[in-house]
Amino acid sequence: MEALRVMRDHGIKDTTLWNTRIGAGRTALELFEEMKERNVERDARTYSSVMTALGKKSPHRVLKFATQHSKEIENNLFCWSAVVLAMGKLSMDTSIHSVFDFLSNKKITPDEGLYSSAITAFSKSSHVTAALKVLTNMEQADINPTPKEYVSILSACVKTQNFSLGRSVYNKIVSSKQVTPEVKSSAARLFCSNGDEAVRFLAGFQEPVPNKTYEGLLLVCMNDGNNLQAALAILQRTPPCRATAPAFMLGMNIASHSSYSAARSVFDMLGEAKDDKAWSCLIALHCRERQGNTVELLKEMEKSGVRCTPNDFIVAISHCEDMDDFIGAEELQELAEERGVRVGSTLF
Repeated sequence: MEALRVMRDHGIKDTTLWNTRIGAGRTALELFEEMKERNVERDARTYSSVMTALGKKSPHRVLKFATQHSKEIENNLFCWSAVVLAMGKLSMDTSIHSVFDFLSNKKITPDEGLYSSAITAFSKSSHVTAALKVLTNMEQADINPTPKEYVSILSACVKTQNFSLGRSVYNKIVSSKQVTPEVKSSAARLFCSNGDEAVRFLAGFQEPVPNKTYEGLLLVCMNDGNNLQAALAILQRTPPCRATAPAFMLGMNIASHSSYSAARSVFDMLGEAKDDKAWSCLIALHCRERQGNTVELLKEMEKSGVRCTPNDFIVAISHCEDMDDFIGAEELQELAEERGVRVGSTLF
């Protein structure tokens, strides 16, 4: 905001500087109108920046803005990319095709960004066939797809459980020699139908493994009857850090079907990377499995430097009451009050 104030005070009319402030502090539309009032020229980047900012919160406003300024954005492919992404969020798939038809009639050639946006839009709405059609058109225009486009399509295949098509796409990627770790990670659930296959898939990685890969493989183990042996084999190869904490929480849930102590062992594998979400997961499992010493567990959490949330206290207090441990429940109430946490009284 300080930079914007200086620009106003000194009557700076540099379009590039004003463009950098769109979406910073004030709404994009307010700044767009202020540029007009101050006679600051609005260029192609201005319009695309406004539409990108609008697209983060309101796809409807993107389309409204595009309609109001159709003449100004006609040749701006960045703006059309924003339009396509907005249409995807609103499940307006037919309209996405109309954008390409409109540009074709205007003799405007789509670029890599527009093709990529269309693939992303179709993939997020699970229209894999439409996404593949755009990919084919992209290749016919002599534009090579990047791993990003392939990852979008593979993720859509997993989401729709269209495994045969997903494997076909993956084989296509292999032939084009664009198998990055991210692409391979996205393909994990296409090729792994059980925990043992997930373990072998991970063992086949020669390159650095993306963090999301571990989560995907553990979901396979979960769907394989909570295959604890396979899950532990994967977790032993998972580097404990904040980024992989969600994978360890999946492992805790898998292990809890065996015993709470098994879930606790997975939790301890996180070492110094235990965060508030991992602790909350452990507390919930502890209470679900009706274990004792809930008060001590919360004290252990606080001793580790992680603050208990109101929900942690509520879950633990309810557990104590279910176990007829009213002394423990009262102690937790007092501990919550000492921490300035208002949980309300569930006693009496």
